Amino acid sequence: MNNEGLISGIVLAAGLSRRMGEENKLLMPYKGKPLFLHALEAVLSAGFEEVILVLGHEAEEVESQVLNLDVKTIFNPDYSSGMTSSIQVGVKCLSEETEGFFICLSDMPFITSWHIRKLMSRIEMGRKEILVPYFNKKRSHPVFFSKHFKEEILHCEHPDGCREVIKNNLSFVKEIHFKEDVSFDVDTQEDYRDLP
Repeated sequence: MNNEGLISGIVLAAGLSRRMGEENKLLMPYKGKPLFLHALEAVLSAGFEEVILVLGHEAEEVESQVLNLDVKTIFNPDYSSGMTSSIQVGVKCLSEETEGFFICLSDMPFITSWHIRKLMSRIEMGRKEILVPYFNKKRSHPVFFSKHFKEEILHCEHPDGCREVIKNNLSFVKEIHFKEDVSFDVDTQEDYRDLP
């Protein structure tokens, strides 16, 4: 980052995991811990001043895994309506001092704090900008929004995330490219079986 300022991380852990079937994918075990903890721990190790974990489906079970972590939990009562409602709950919970925030998915077990810090290093504080990571030429997460986009996100009506906000603000988008691919996310039983 070029200047000091409070940067927040919003981690989404509220979804229904519909494509996974009966199980909540975020709680499925991977390498000795629930799947979502891999991404959350990467976020917590990246150096954010504030980390918000948005809960929804099986909120008590998810929250029980983070009681000893420095994370603020918030429940989205409308979690079944789609990802956007969880993003909006997280944005409403942001500190008034935040200069910008990352929206982070919790089903990406291969994202690391190094990748997140690399993205953080490209933030130009005070500027109106969106940072979008590309892993092996594929657009992915976490995506950074400067504080200037808070209201637009809060009024976004598309249920499945902030793609429309990005699309409507392409002149403010900065693409950050990584050669490696850590974008694998777990949506189905087949994805889970394919985890190394």
